[in-house]
Amino acid sequence: AGAAAATDECSNNDENGTGFTSTMSILANVWYQDVLIRIDPVTAKITRVYDLSDIYPYDQRKKDGADCLNGISVTGKESSEEEGLELWVTGKLWPQMYRIRLID
Repeated sequence: AGAAAATDECSNNDENGTGFTSTMSILANVWYQDVLIRIDPVTAKITRVYDLSDIYPYDQRKKDGADCLNGISVTGKESSEEEGLELWVTGKLWPQMYRIRLID
């Protein structure tokens, strides 16, 4: 797995002594794959896989000398559950960042 971003703020009122609760989740990229995964921090189970292969397709990256997806950051912008979580994503040697929404 790669970088991870908690999608909610940790508090001392957790269920398992980790700072995480069942209402939170962790997002992570998977090394050399064009996906983000959502992980339940209490059970450590993957709850969702987001396919990001269309953002900057592998064939185009290869031509451009770019490599794999490896950067994610929550924008901090408030949004409703219907609007989805807004993120910035990028990759190794990618010429730009992409602002996306993860909608379940």
